[in-house]
Amino acid sequence: MTIVAVASAKASPGATTLALALAATWPAAAGDGLRAVVVEADPDGGSLAARFGLGYEPGLVTLATAARRGLDDATFFAHLQTLGDGVGVLCGPPSAQHAAAALGGVADRLAVHLAALAGVTALVDVGRLSAGSPALPLARRAGVCLVVARPRLDEVQHLAARARSLVAAGCELGLVCVGERPYAPVEVAASAGLVLVGVVADDGRGATALAGGPATERLLRRSPLWRTASALSVHVANRVSRPDPPDVTPDVVADAARVGGTVRVSVSRAVKGSP
Repeated sequence: MTIVAVASAKASPGATTLALALAATWPAAAGDGLRAVVVEADPDGGSLAARFGLGYEPGLVTLATAARRGLDDATFFAHLQTLGDGVGVLCGPPSAQHAAAALGGVADRLAVHLAALAGVTALVDVGRLSAGSPALPLARRAGVCLVVARPRLDEVQHLAARARSLVAAGCELGLVCVGERPYAPVEVAASAGLVLVGVVADDGRGATALAGGPATERLLRRSPLWRTASALSVHVANRVSRPDPPDVTPDVVADAARVGGTVRVSVSRAVKGSP
């Protein structure tokens, strides 16, 4: 199994929404009918069960208990629930205390198991990631850890320092920007010292629909979020499937660069407090 971690550096820029969108649009399909699973490994607690009317059990907590006796394929799949065609989910508990405790007991073994499991891609939502997070083993085992951020000053200021600590901890990082303003994604990536993997639409209606809100499937699939996530999932799938993937596709650079001409103030100057 390929692990793709999805993380944030600050606040709530949409990491869970991106993990869901990537899973729903992931191009590969497995023989057992699952093309992707979403693993809710946020130490601050999970939200997917509440969003979709699922149970908290089976889920991360029950898996952590069962894994004390050993973790095999049957045990892992027995603790998944189904979000839709081709997407399974390992729900995290709503309590930060329970989530952190479960991850503290199972994250290492789960990371090893997911990396060795064939046929399905794991999109692992690790929440606000730091070098001290109990979800770090999952991020370190990932083919890429996508750091999600909006290109705003309050989020950009945290990116560079957080990125340095995570790289030092052994994570392979890439930046995904939600939206293209007020700063150009290519400039945000350069300021943080990260590779720009892609840009997804800042689409509130699409995010609400993806999270189970009122919308038809047709409208969801025509939303800016779905279209941009579909392109990103293909790019990320290609990236993690190659032993030495390119940093970024020309299309991603071109899409982000088109926004760059409208940016009057540079990220680097803004972060330093220059006028």
